[in-house]
Amino acid sequence: MNESYKKFEPNKGSLTNHPQSSPEMNTVEAGDRVSEDLHSPFGIVTAEKFSAYSCKEGNVRNPEQVEMMQRALQYIEREAVKNFSIFESTLYPRVAFSNTTLTISPETVTEILGAVSDQPLRKADSDHVESVSIPEVEHVEPKRITYALFTAFGLPPDGHAFTVQDVAIDRFMRLLPQVAGAMGRGENPPEITIHMLGAPTGYGGNVTPGWLNALDEEGIDAHGSLYAEFLNAELPNTGDVRTVLQGVSKGAVVANATYLHLSEDIRNGLDDSHAAQLLLDNPSGDHATGRGEDSRRILIGWCKEVFTLLFLNKESSLKGIMKHQKSFLNYLEQQTGVPQDELFSEQHLKKLQATWKELNILLDGVPVDEEVRTFIRRSAYDPLSVSKEKLQEILRKVEESEEGTVVRYGGYGKVSETPVVHDPAQMHFFFYENFRRWAEILSHLKRIENTE
Repeated sequence: MNESYKKFEPNKGSLTNHPQSSPEMNTVEAGDRVSEDLHSPFGIVTAEKFSAYSCKEGNVRNPEQVEMMQRALQYIEREAVKNFSIFESTLYPRVAFSNTTLTISPETVTEILGAVSDQPLRKADSDHVESVSIPEVEHVEPKRITYALFTAFGLPPDGHAFTVQDVAIDRFMRLLPQVAGAMGRGENPPEITIHMLGAPTGYGGNVTPGWLNALDEEGIDAHGSLYAEFLNAELPNTGDVRTVLQGVSKGAVVANATYLHLSEDIRNGLDDSHAAQLLLDNPSGDHATGRGEDSRRILIGWCKEVFTLLFLNKESSLKGIMKHQKSFLNYLEQQTGVPQDELFSEQHLKKLQATWKELNILLDGVPVDEEVRTFIRRSAYDPLSVSKEKLQEILRKVEESEEGTVVRYGGYGKVSETPVVHDPAQMHFFFYENFRRWAEILSHLKRIENTE
């Protein structure tokens, strides 16, 4: 990593040589008051909505479970802020993006439990909890598991490492049982690392004229090369390891492009069960190249959904997330020393240029490579990629399928696609609020015995 970009931890100084650094940092405004325990938008909104979920009719009110979820969110935010850093590329000089990491260890599980019960988690219980995750991706348990999470499209300063936090929370919760289950069986748990990756256009990132040229000349491949440069240096590439690249919306096609630039050792692993895998959620712009109906659907669908989430859907998380965004960036700046871009500054304008170019890349179409083993989860109601005809066919297949079976839709080559049929009010931006799954996981975690 270039020495002008250093990993910064809270209360250890500031990034005075960051490209956008200034001697004076913004301070948290008096009106921007957030929870004393949680500051991140997804952390605050998730805590509030999980607590509300546990009070809904038909759900058993479990204050202890709510407290455990609160501890999990506090751990995620604390670790993500502590590990927040800026990566500067050597392939694209001075192009940078924010990133952070989470780890899951026995100490993590113990902290979330608060007080560990004296009843061990039986192997059957552990297997039950693990089975609720996507089997193609999470069933095998190597010694080391690494997830790289790619952020969706967003207007600056959005698109930073914490923009993908909702995915990280869900992934964190779903991976907890793999460590907890091993603890309950008296086995060594796998080493689990989750990378949250921002974009050059987001807070902490840096866009250069060279990056703007790269977007023109290389398209989405420029993103793939940039992130592969980071991951090839960060990811373990030998031994009993498995890597999963998970992207959402724009992040899905970026994940696919990144995979193609990973080292052979990471892509192939020891064998097929350890090969790097792609999990793409609601990929945007993965249609065939060329402008047409698919491009128009992206534009119209995006506008329709944002309007719905902001003005029509009273339970949408989007408004709450937007409400806490500015105060959180002020807090993050205080903790890390990474300055925010001034509105309409030279760097801010470059980021807006890059965002416009990225949008046009998606509208032009970025097909997923059918020679790469890929799992796609696409909302049946996604207005950015699902036509009325496709929706009707999906719903027909779901109606005709046996209860409890996974419905497959589409797929080509090594690509497998599964529709997600849920509340039509959440279409493209289906927030990762799997409260029922998390509640089940937390209830099982309380049965772990402290084996030390």
